[in-house]
Amino acid sequence: MTVTIERSEHIAAITIRRPEVRNALDMPTVTALAAGVRETGGDPDVRAILLAGEGTAFSSGADLRTASAEALADPAARIDDFHSLIRAIVDVPVPVVAFVDGPAVGFGANLALASDLVVASDRAYFQMAFARLGLVSDGGGTWMLQRRIGTARAMEMLLLADRIPAETALAWGLVNRVVPAADGLAAARDLALRLTRGPSRAFARLKQVVRSAGAGTFDGALDAERDAQIDALLGPEVPEGLSAFLEKRDPDFRKVPR
Repeated sequence: MTVTIERSEHIAAITIRRPEVRNALDMPTVTALAAGVRETGGDPDVRAILLAGEGTAFSSGADLRTASAEALADPAARIDDFHSLIRAIVDVPVPVVAFVDGPAVGFGANLALASDLVVASDRAYFQMAFARLGLVSDGGGTWMLQRRIGTARAMEMLLLADRIPAETALAWGLVNRVVPAADGLAAARDLALRLTRGPSRAFARLKQVVRSAGAGTFDGALDAERDAQIDALLGPEVPEGLSAFLEKRDPDFRKVPR
């Protein structure tokens, strides 16, 4: 089994388990990851997803021993398969936290960056290695990199294909937090646990609004925010939030169904 899912405390921990190849992604693994994200995202008891790799690598990207031959045989179909995984992470209605320990290379880097929050260990690094193979970035990397770190740094990562260590990734805005490797998975889980206490319905709409705002106009962003806010105001989470405010306590959104 190359992908495992463990559910506890309203968190679905999805782990890539191919440490012998630094969690390189072959087609069965890509398919299992996409299915796992969609399945757990549809589970009303799951309020956050934690994505990680087993061992000392997040993912070294596509498994070139198998994926390259498959891609050459039917490029469009294989790229669509990989992209379906990215779409699953972006579209899933619950927050996704990626924990990156060690390398996140090529499609593996884009897999992490598709998540909503990225926690990196102090031994992590990111590398857009596509150009070393004569390839261009796929998996949404060209879109995500520009919006996270700007065009100049995105071009540097894509053209030079250098390793970007964790501290540089934090300074550039590529990741949200850098933590000691020994404490990394626990820190990422604590962050996911914090998200489980939040307003899941509002989070789902917020993900949609933020993604659409990055690609549209200012007026379009205002319209999307208006629609999302109306949905929130008429939903079941606002009463709990207002009650908590008036009672001077922390809101408990977990008692509100997703």
